[in-house]
Amino acid sequence: MLKQALAQNGLIAILRGLRPEEAAAIGNVLYSAGFRV
Repeated sequence: MLKQALAQNGLIAILRGLRPEEAAAIGNVLYSAGFRV
């Protein structure tokens, strides 16, 4: 699954220091930008 996702996107989002209260908003932004797993 990871190889397939990388073939489509070519990018990985590294979310170090992400606080739980920020997760939904950041996830929505990444999804809107085309990030998929």
